This record gives sequence, C-alpha cells and structure tokens, in this order.
Amino acid sequence: MEPGFPGQRREAALYIPLFFLLILHRFPRHKVRRGNRVFLEIPKKADSKLIVDENTKEALEKEMLKKMSKLKVHSVGDLILDIKKGDMVLVEPHALQKALIIPLSDTEDVLLVGVFDIVMIW
Repeated sequence: MEPGFPGQRREAALYIPLFFLLILHRFPRHKVRRGNRVFLEIPKKADSKLIVDENTKEALEKEMLKKMSKLKVHSVGDLILDIKKGDMVLVEPHALQKALIIPLSDTEDVLLVGVFDIVMIW
C-alpha cells in the first residue's frame, strides 16, 4: 500500500507537505501576534545629553508613559477584530504604568497591553 489517500498517486501526496513548508517559510510564526494583546509604538523622545544609569532611565520612561494620551498601534493579536495597525488609541493610564516594554529589534521597542486596557479608538 502506498502512502497518501486511497486512490491518490504518490507524487500528489508529496505536494501537500511541500506547499505547507513554503507557506511557513514565507510567513514565520514569530511574526504572528496571538491572542488579545496589542503592541503600541513608543513615541520618539528628544535625545538627552545627560548620562543616567538604567534605573533612572526606566523611571524616566515610566514618567513619560504617564504623559502619553494618543498611541499608535504597531500590531494586534489574531483575536482582535476592531483595532488594526496604524489606529490611534487611548490607553488607561494605570495600564501604561504596568505595560511591558518589548524589544522587537535593536532599534525598535513596543509596549504590550491588553485589548481591554484600550479605552477609545480615534
């Protein structure tokens, strides 16, 4: 008995796995946002000439987060249907204080918040 479905030629059984491998290669799984989480872009701030340690730097970033009112959506999870990339949103201030800062690359950081922390979409 040959592998594959009954009545299917052996060559056709090989095309299906190759097709999925091509799709997975084109769209790596690490770029798919899962669940009901939202990545928000962190606004650029003016470079300071002062040199501070990491604890002070984190405290200054947390202070800046309190002042932010409109944030741009970087990407959303696959369960979110009403918010899309590029939308401007208002996030609960308390949620911004608890938000994780995720480094996506050497030059790009994003904020991770839950969809229920978003109050309004502009």
